[in-house]
Amino acid sequence: MFRKKIIYCRVQFDDEKTYWYRTNEHGYKPNMKVIVPVSSNGLWKIGTITEVQKFGIDNVPYPLIRTKGIVEKAGIFAQSKINSHNKEIERSKYQPIDISIADVKTPRGRIVYCTCKRERDLHRELLRINKEPFITIENYPLSAEMDIPREARKELERRIKGLQKHKLDEEIDFMELMEELDQYN
Repeated sequence: MFRKKIIYCRVQFDDEKTYWYRTNEHGYKPNMKVIVPVSSNGLWKIGTITEVQKFGIDNVPYPLIRTKGIVEKAGIFAQSKINSHNKEIERSKYQPIDISIADVKTPRGRIVYCTCKRERDLHRELLRINKEPFITIENYPLSAEMDIPREARKELERRIKGLQKHKLDEEIDFMELMEELDQYN
């Protein structure tokens, strides 16, 4: 049977400490500069990859669900991007919401897992619709939608249907408003 391999990169900072980060992308190499989250509040920093390894799911160097992910390769505008990102978080009067981790209640207890792209997009959209003032952060790599627990998939489908209904209601309200405005022209 085919066993899934997970890519881990050891990243070093100026203070000589190294930490493991996870990625779903190939192409990271030693001595490459990368942007990574350095705290649970979503602040970013530039580090240098010192080692890249693939591990089986059973022998990862740091627990899968607690290993943060690489944001991206650090280009020439990386420090400016980091400063902008960190200022936005520091200016907010609310703690940022990490949408990369979710938990779901099951008959066997709670399951914590990394979210998929669809879940993250949905979460951002729901915050926007509800006009919530929170900043979203993503400290952990994306999971494939097929990797999320069955119970979470059911909840995701329920929330997507609710969002689709909300968008349809908004469109109907807009059309009715346009018809009212046409009556006055």
